[in-house]
Amino acid sequence: INAEYMGSRCGRAFFASAATSIDLPQLRSRIIGSALTKVSELGWSTQCVAWACEQEGYSPQLHGLLQRGPVELVEHHIRSCNQTLAADLVEIPLIGDDVSARLHSLIRRRLEMNLPLLEHWPQGLALLSHPSNLPHTWSLSTETTKLIATHLGTSSGARSDFNRVDIAAIYAATELFLLQDHSTNKSATWEFLTRRIDDRNALASVMHYPMAAARGGSTLFGALFCK
Repeated sequence: INAEYMGSRCGRAFFASAATSIDLPQLRSRIIGSALTKVSELGWSTQCVAWACEQEGYSPQLHGLLQRGPVELVEHHIRSCNQTLAADLVEIPLIGDDVSARLHSLIRRRLEMNLPLLEHWPQGLALLSHPSNLPHTWSLSTETTKLIATHLGTSSGARSDFNRVDIAAIYAATELFLLQDHSTNKSATWEFLTRRIDDRNALASVMHYPMAAARGGSTLFGALFCK
């Protein structure tokens, strides 16, 4: 809990009673869940967390339960979306042996979970990129990438040539493109995603031929994320 709140009269009184009567992890979970319903209006903000505290019947000063601030809302959203996607894939597995198509579907399905909060997602990304939050952000990025990589293999045994670095790069590029996409149903983003996957496949093919790679590499790399 932050020092300012701990030192306040409200904070001292709350924790005196909480020691015996309140399940703090459970309360924190409820506050986060409630706050996420308000992000579309208030953004990833302390105000949003304070509102959630009031909804749970506590002082808005209890926002200090989120020790690292609103970024914990962003992190919870990412973990929750990953868990939902994982559960969905168990219930309704991907079909087809085209690994590129499977990758496109996985990245699209995961990014579509951000659409309800897309207006405030730049703010969320800014919080995630703060130096003090980078260890948590790296862990979450690894979790998302691992989830996608795990489901790229097919029931017929087709092997994916996409490594986690490939997946992370394509996901991040598409995520950033989505922020500026005003096309109907975000069609431009999904076309962008198709091109990034195709570019990676083209690069992989070129790398099988060192001389061709030396001649065409600079052009290919220059075009990779600019179409």
